[in-house]
Amino acid sequence: MIERGIKILVLFLVFAFIVGCAAMSDVVKSKQNGQINVYSINADQAWEIAKTVFRWANADAVEEHRKEGYLAASSGANVMVAWIEPMDKKIIRVTVASKRRLPINPFTDLTETDFHNYFAQGVEMMNSGKPLPSSRPKK
Repeated sequence: MIERGIKILVLFLVFAFIVGCAAMSDVVKSKQNGQINVYSINADQAWEIAKTVFRWANADAVEEHRKEGYLAASSGANVMVAWIEPMDKKIIRVTVASKRRLPINPFTDLTETDFHNYFAQGVEMMNSGKPLPSSRPKK
């Protein structure tokens, strides 16, 4: 009886994983639900800061889709996308969306708010001439 219960539980978890997993394409499509902030920085600097913020979140890989205007990253618990949109030569709109790979997972490596907090710190560093550190700064 216990073995049957375990088999049912395993099947349920596999089904939930297959149905509920957030794929990168799901997050790319969710731009309209992302969190938006505007920064005084140029586009090249914004790309560098976004890549660095994803690395600070221990992203497995950071994919640059510059032609399409976004960077995509994944980490253990979630998938994330940041859109970099120049509004002017030194004004950039950054939209970020993040989804948990498994909806039942209560943890996330980087929320949209965290991303923007770290991004703002990166902007301050670049604007003051400081290099971006390899490890995540304190919030």
